[in-house]
Amino acid sequence: MGKRLKNQLIRYRNVTWLVGVKFYSFLPLGEPKKLGVVILDKELGGISVPKAVLFDLGDTLIVEQAGKHLGKTPFDAIPQTEETLVALKQKGLKVGIIANTTISREKDVRKTLQQLGLENYFDFIVTSVDVGCEKPDGRIFSLALNALGIKASEAVMVGDRVATDIVGGNRLGMTTILFKWNQRYPEIVTEQEEQPTFRIRHLRELLCVLDRIERSSHQ
Repeated sequence: MGKRLKNQLIRYRNVTWLVGVKFYSFLPLGEPKKLGVVILDKELGGISVPKAVLFDLGDTLIVEQAGKHLGKTPFDAIPQTEETLVALKQKGLKVGIIANTTISREKDVRKTLQQLGLENYFDFIVTSVDVGCEKPDGRIFSLALNALGIKASEAVMVGDRVATDIVGGNRLGMTTILFKWNQRYPEIVTEQEEQPTFRIRHLRELLCVLDRIERSSHQ
């Protein structure tokens, strides 16, 4: 660790916060404690306390299966999905899905979620097939925000794709979280709009990030 950061460590629960770098990153350091590092470039007070969390679908909530049709093929949930959704609802947050799909519609997404026992956690679901535009087009994000009655700054977008989830959310002013638990879609960040606000590798780390944002708002 360079000298510039040596004296800027802040301990919070099982997380070490490094203040002074360009972006936020939440990276697990290993078992069994699953410690993480969050790298900050500004006070968290600059981020609004979220009122809603919007998720991508494939490789964010369910394990993606190329060429498989939602609602007809059994899918597996990403580890920690249900416990994370339960905690989000306990926090009083609205929860939605914005999914790019090729042929699947909202009803197909709901059927898959129902099969996994997850459908009731979601207040809103939209697919690109249903609305005729896909991420990162701002219209599909705006549709979800309007349906939930919130501003972009009050929403968190969680997804595994920089080009769609992160860029689309950033353009509207959302807090963005890149969730990379595998390397199915390796991407290189080269532009500012591609930079997520946070990075996580385990879904439940989302809860630590939200908790830290909320606590910072009271400081």
